[in-house]
Amino acid sequence: MSEEAAESLLDSVLQALPEPKQPGQGRSRSRRVSSGSISAPASPAGTDGTEDDGTVIVGR
Repeated sequence: MSEEAAESLLDSVLQALPEPKQPGQGRSRSRRVSSGSISAPASPAGTDGTEDDGTVIVGR
């Protein structure tokens, strides 16, 4: 491939690419959920004779 043909090919590829986005306009950052915000569903109030304060007891 001649240098002129390679340059022409490169130019056509570069022209086919979309314009870059402005800073801050690109993909949004992924929002990961921290384990602190994940909780098991609490049992409904009154099922064990007490008020439900949201405490989850595991292994009962």
